[in-house]
Amino acid sequence: MSLFKTYARILTYLNREKNTSLLICSANVILAVITIAEPILFGRVIDSIAEKSDIVLTLTIWVCFGLSHIIAYVLVAREADRLAHRRHLAVLTESFERIIAMPLMWHKQRGTSNALHTLLRAVDSMSTIWLDFMRQHLSTLVALFVLIPIAFHMKLASFNSLGCTRHHFVLIARLVMRKTKDGQAAVECYHHNVCKHVSDSISNVSIV
Repeated sequence: MSLFKTYARILTYLNREKNTSLLICSANVILAVITIAEPILFGRVIDSIAEKSDIVLTLTIWVCFGLSHIIAYVLVAREADRLAHRRHLAVLTESFERIIAMPLMWHKQRGTSNALHTLLRAVDSMSTIWLDFMRQHLSTLVALFVLIPIAFHMKLASFNSLGCTRHHFVLIARLVMRKTKDGQAAVECYHHNVCKHVSDSISNVSIV
C-alpha cells in the first residue's frame, strides 16, 4: 500500500465522529485563509511607519487580528486533541477485541505479544497523524494554495521565489522519506523481536 493510500485510510477512522471532524477541519481551513491576511496587515504597518502616516488604526487592527487568531487556534487545537484522544481509545478497544477473538492458530503463527505490540504502536502513530492533520497538514495545504495566487498577484518575483522554495522542499522531503524508510522498517522489526522475546520469557519464567 502506498503512502498516500495509508494516509487516506488512517483518516477514514475519523468518520465515526464525522460532524466533529468536519467542524474542526472547516475551522482549520478558515484559520489558514485568515493567516494569509496577517503578514499583509503587518506589511501595511511597516508601510505606514515608512510613510510617516497614521499608524494607530492599522496597528490596532493588526494586534486584534493576531490575538483573535491565537485564541481561535488554541480552541481548535484543544478540540482536535479531544477528538484524537476519543478515537484513540475507541480504535484501541475495537482492535484489541478483534485480536483476542482471533483463533488460537492465528496467535501461534503471529504471536500474541507481537500482535499487541504492533497494535499499540499503530494506534499511537494513527493518533499522531490525526492530530497533525487537524492541526497542521490541512491548514498548511490550504494556505499554500491560497498563498500562491496571492503571491502571483502581488509580485511576480515573490511567486517565483515561492515556487522555487516549494520545489526544493518536495525534493528534500522525498529524499528524507526514501532514506529513512528502510531504517524505520529495521527498527520496527527489532522492537517486535524484543517485545516477543520479553513476553515469551515472562510467560515461561518457571521454565527459564
